[in-house]
Amino acid sequence: MNNPYLIIPLSTLILVLYLISHFLSRSGIISRTVHKRTWNVILLFAFLVAAVLGILLAIQINYKLEWTFVEAALKWHVNFGIALSVVAILHLVRHFDYYLDIFRPGKKNQVQNSSARKEKKAGIKNLKWVVLLSGFAATVVQVLMIREISTVFQGNELLMGWTIGAWMLFTGTGALLGRKQNNDVNTGKALQTVLVLIGILPICFIILMNLFRNTIFPPGILINPAHFLLILIIILSPVGLLSGYLFALLVRMYQREKSGYVKVYALEAIGSLAGGLVASLIFIYWFSILQSLLMVFLFILVVLFFAEHKRIQLISGIGVILIIITSFFVPFDQYIKSFLFINQEVVQSKETYYGNVVITSNADQYNIYENGSLSFTTDNVIIREEYVHYAMFQKDNPENILLIGGGISGSLSEILKYPSVKKIDYVELNPQLIRIVSDYIPFPDNPKINVIYGDGRRFLQRTNSRYDIAILAIPDPSSLQTNRFYTHEFITLLKSRLNNGSVIMLSHTPAGNYVDSESAKIEGTIFNTLKDTFRNVKIIPGENDYFLASDSLINIQIAALASSKPIENTYVNQYYMDDPSIIERSQYIEHNILEQNILNSDKKPLPVFYHTLKFLSQFNQRSIFYLVLPILILVLPVFFMRSVSVGIFVTGFTGSAIELMLIFSFQTFYGYVYSAIGLIIAVFMGGLALGSIYGSRIQINRKHFLLAQFLLLAYALLFPIFWELQETISGGFFQLLIFYSISYLPLQP
Repeated sequence: MNNPYLIIPLSTLILVLYLISHFLSRSGIISRTVHKRTWNVILLFAFLVAAVLGILLAIQINYKLEWTFVEAALKWHVNFGIALSVVAILHLVRHFDYYLDIFRPGKKNQVQNSSARKEKKAGIKNLKWVVLLSGFAATVVQVLMIREISTVFQGNELLMGWTIGAWMLFTGTGALLGRKQNNDVNTGKALQTVLVLIGILPICFIILMNLFRNTIFPPGILINPAHFLLILIIILSPVGLLSGYLFALLVRMYQREKSGYVKVYALEAIGSLAGGLVASLIFIYWFSILQSLLMVFLFILVVLFFAEHKRIQLISGIGVILIIITSFFVPFDQYIKSFLFINQEVVQSKETYYGNVVITSNADQYNIYENGSLSFTTDNVIIREEYVHYAMFQKDNPENILLIGGGISGSLSEILKYPSVKKIDYVELNPQLIRIVSDYIPFPDNPKINVIYGDGRRFLQRTNSRYDIAILAIPDPSSLQTNRFYTHEFITLLKSRLNNGSVIMLSHTPAGNYVDSESAKIEGTIFNTLKDTFRNVKIIPGENDYFLASDSLINIQIAALASSKPIENTYVNQYYMDDPSIIERSQYIEHNILEQNILNSDKKPLPVFYHTLKFLSQFNQRSIFYLVLPILILVLPVFFMRSVSVGIFVTGFTGSAIELMLIFSFQTFYGYVYSAIGLIIAVFMGGLALGSIYGSRIQINRKHFLLAQFLLLAYALLFPIFWELQETISGGFFQLLIFYSISYLPLQP
C-alpha cells in the first residue's frame, strides 16, 4: 500500500516554521532580511526539486523508459509540489500589497525604513523570576517531550538517549548562536517572544506527533532510525535552539553585574531542579502531557504579566485557564491519541507514573497499550493458555505460584483452574494499570490472589516465600527495563526463592522456521543464562518461544501431559497440540543456538545489544553509521575552539555522559526510569546550582578548573563501584546514594 501524499502534515509543518521565523524576525532575534531570504531559498529549492522531478517524469512517460525510481519520484514530486504551493501562498500573502500596486499605478509604495525606527530597550522587572522560569519550563518540556516521543514512536533507551542527546545539542547550539547575536536586539521583546514560543511550540508538536504519525509512517511498521533522527530534528530543534538562545539572552541582560553569568547559570539550574521535581511528582502523576504543557504555558504568561504588566498576557492567561478547565471535562487527550490507533476506538488514555496507558476497543475486544506498545489483548485464549499451562503441567499439585506481570491478561484465571493452588503472588509494577483495566476487564476476585504493587526484583529480594512455579510474563529483553528479568543475577535470585524441583518460565518472540543470526544470539543468551543456573532447560515453540527451566526433568510433550490433567482448556489440550511437531521444532531451535556460549548479566546486557542490531538490520543499514555520526559531532568542534573552550566542551560532554549513565543504570536497577527521569535531572541540576553558587564565591583560577576536571574523571572511573554496591545494598539506599553522588558531581567553578 502506497503512502498517502503529505498534504496536511507538510502544510502544518511549513506554517508552524513560518510563524516561528516571523515572530523571531518581529522580535529582532533574526533580521527581517534573513527571514525573507530563508523563505525565498526554501521557495526556490522546492520549485527546483519539483521541476526537475516533473521533467524526468515527463521524459519517462513520453519515451516509455523503464525507470525503477518512477514511483518514488512521483511521490516526491507531488510532496515538493505541495510544499511549493504552501510557501508560494505564504509569499503571496506576505507581499499582497505589492501585487495590488501593480493594478494601482497611481499609488506610490510607502516604504518604511525600519532602521530609522529605533525601538526602546524594554525593561524587565523581577528578572530573577524570569531566569528561574526559564530553567523550570525547559526542564519540564524536556521531560514531557521525552515521554511523549517514547510513547508515539515506541522508543527504548537507545532512542531515549538520542532524544536527550539531540536536546542537549540543539540547546548548546542555541546558546552559541545567542552569544554571537548583535547588540541591537530588543532584549525585552526578544525575551518575551522566546518564552512564549517555548510555551506554545511543545503543545503544537505534541499534537502534531499524534495526529500525523500514522500519516507519515504507515501504521504497524518499524520506523527507520534515520527517519527517527529527522523527526527529532524537526520536533526538538525549534524548542532546543530557543531554550539555548534564552540562556544567552538572560546572560546578556545580566552582563553588567560582576558575576552575571554565574548567577544566571545558578538560577536557571535551581529552576530546572524545581521543574524536574514538579514534572516527576505532580504533572506526570495527576495530569496528562497536554494538560501539563498548558500549565507550563500558563506559568510563563503569569510570570511575564507580573514582569511587564501587559494586557495581552493577562487575556492569554485567562484563555489558557479556560482551556485547562475544559480539558477536565472534554477528553482532548483521548481524542488526540485516537489518531495513533487506526480502526480502533480509544476508550481511555491515562498518564500514569510508570508510563502512558491506552485502552482501545475493536470488535468487542479490548487492547491495552503501555507507552505506545501493545501489552496484551483480551480474548487471546492461545497466548494466556500457553503462558500458564506449559509451566503448570510440569509439576504435580503446584501450590504456591509467582506471577510477574500479565495478570490482567487472563493468566490469573488460568492458574485458578488448578484446585491444588493455595496462593498466587501477582507482582505488578504499575498499580494504576489494574485500576484502569478493571473497568473494562473483570479482575478475578479470589482470596488466593495476593497482588503486590512494585518491582519484581525488589519483591524477591524482600520476600521469604517459596514457590513451586514462577511465570514471568515479561516482554522481550529489547530494553534495559525488560532485560533485567533475563539476567544471570535475576535468575539466581529467583532460584533462591523456589522449592526443590520448581519450574520457571519466560518467553521470547518466536524465531520461526528460520533462525537468523541475531535471533540465535538472543535466544542463545537466554538459554545459556538459564542453563548456567538450572540443570534442565527446554524450549517449547508456540505463539512465542517459551523457555522452561528446572532442576527436575522437563517434559515438552504437551498433548500427553494435557490428557493426564483434569484441566479443561480451549487450545492447550490433547486435541490441538501435536507433540512430534513441538519436539521437532524445539530441537531445531536448540540446534541453531547451541553455538552461542554467552551469558546475559546486568553489567553486560547482550540481548539489548543484539535486539538493536536486529532492529538496524531490517533497514539494510550498517550500525557503524550510528557510531561514527556522534563521534564526528563530538570531535569536529574541538578543531575550531580555543583551549579554554575545549576544556569547557569536554567538561560538558563528561557531565552529560555521566548523566546518561545514571539514567541507564537506574533503568537496570529499578526498571522505571520513564517515571524517575525528571527526578534524576532535577537532582543533577541541583548539583549544578550548588556548584555554580560555590564557584561564584571563590576566586577562580586554573587550579580550580583542573581540580573539577580531575573530580569528574575520578567519578567516572569509580562509577563501577555502584554496581558492586547494588549486589549487597537493596531498597532505597542505593537510589539515594546515586542521587547524592550526582548532586555533588558537577561541583565545578
